[in-house]
Amino acid sequence: MLLELLRIDEARLAAELSRFLDGPHDLPAVLHETVRLVLELESRWGAKLFRDVVGLYFSPTRPEEEQWAQHQTFVLLAAEIERSRHRGELYDDTDCYDGAAFFLVGLYALLTSYRDIGPERESVLRRFVKSTVRSLQPQG
Repeated sequence: MLLELLRIDEARLAAELSRFLDGPHDLPAVLHETVRLVLELESRWGAKLFRDVVGLYFSPTRPEEEQWAQHQTFVLLAAEIERSRHRGELYDDTDCYDGAAFFLVGLYALLTSYRDIGPERESVLRRFVKSTVRSLQPQG
């Protein structure tokens, strides 16, 4: 039941992200939009259910065949990182799958660590996106 809920809402989130990607955007905007959509999902489910579902990703009992590449949001984010790399906005050796995985794992970790919704959490999430972008973009 929980996995079915996850799949339905993940498809909804991916569809919304896909619509966002149809318009003008850059990588920071995509990352901020991903955060916004995940926060919206957390709000819809409630914090406890959200943490339980996120915990499934990191559970030692999760099915072995469960892979990031099976998740639409991950695939969309990885593709956007790859497009940014091809446009020369990121380091040449940026791995789009690692970048998407690192971002999503970090986002879920922050959301389960900073449970209180408010200015501190918002600030941490903004800094997280900024730090992620800086880690992918060459300086100068």
